[in-house]
Amino acid sequence: MAEIFNEPFTGTPGSAWNAARWPAIKGTSTTIQANGGQQNQLGGSFGLAHANSVLSGQGYMDIRFGWRAASTAESYIQVHARNDLEIDGYFLEIWPSFNEVQLNVVEDYGVIDTLGDVTSAGVQHTGLMHGRFLLDETDLKAKWWADGGAEPGTWQIEGVDSTYSVGSMALALFNDEAGNSRTVTWRYITVDDGESDPPSSPLVVVGGELSVVGGSLRIMTASGPVAV
Repeated sequence: MAEIFNEPFTGTPGSAWNAARWPAIKGTSTTIQANGGQQNQLGGSFGLAHANSVLSGQGYMDIRFGWRAASTAESYIQVHARNDLEIDGYFLEIWPSFNEVQLNVVEDYGVIDTLGDVTSAGVQHTGLMHGRFLLDETDLKAKWWADGGAEPGTWQIEGVDSTYSVGSMALALFNDEAGNSRTVTWRYITVDDGESDPPSSPLVVVGGELSVVGGSLRIMTASGPVAV
């Protein structure tokens, strides 16, 4: 597959996220730290920190990401896909306090339909976690696992929906009803589009004829065959 987005969240601690990759950011604080890209939201009941990526018009997306919750207090960590500049679209939502993961679709701003829900999901801790969120036409799937473990061989949450066919990708964090400070640190995020990678160097034949002999490529030149 072809990788179309790669954010390692590296740079000078305290600096802003790369504006070329994250052109639309809101929230109390979104900075690079020693262990990744940090989002913090302080103030406002269920206040939102949101970072929209430069991607647009993407349909198939295989999103891989790593995150670390600062605490297991109430917060809502989200990976959005096929979204617009707000939150319409699909999103995977991680609830450390409830040890729960949901797959949701926002059918209209503020109207949320849950496509899948996993309780006792293994996300109620502050260690590094890894996740994968796949969108393939109307099939939506996700899995997650703790650092040091193997990627699960099966999808832990699945849904089918046709509301959105293309869009962007974003990372978000909601704090709690009381407006307390909440923080998530993203270790990395990559997106593949499902297309085959182009060849690194095309084969060009000049002054000869390319053929396959016994399963091997040969170029027939004036001086005889040459193996490739």
